[in-house]
Amino acid sequence: PEGTTTRGDQVLRFHGKLFQSAQRAHTPVQALALRYTGGAARHAPFVGDAAFLPHLLQLLRLERIDLELHYCPSLSASLRRDQLARATRLQIKEYLFPVSRLTDVLPRTVTEW
Repeated sequence: PEGTTTRGDQVLRFHGKLFQSAQRAHTPVQALALRYTGGAARHAPFVGDAAFLPHLLQLLRLERIDLELHYCPSLSASLRRDQLARATRLQIKEYLFPVSRLTDVLPRTVTEW
């Protein structure tokens, strides 16, 4: 939902329009937080002007790819798209970077959700 990829050191803004299909299907939304560890943490990110094929081959050469996968609580698709975008981003960010919780939650009011 970020519309791009990062090196895993941040969670970018999620685009609300990407949640529209879940809303139309009246399907709950469940965010998944991914964290590569070991050698995969260095090689898995696909960012910048990296060419796809060399990147894929580099990944395939790894002896193993270690990945932590965290299933966040599902959210109702009845929320507005912007609410889903903010809520799922916050769920992922809280899991990947637990200290970020205070900076994300304190400035906001309940009405924003």
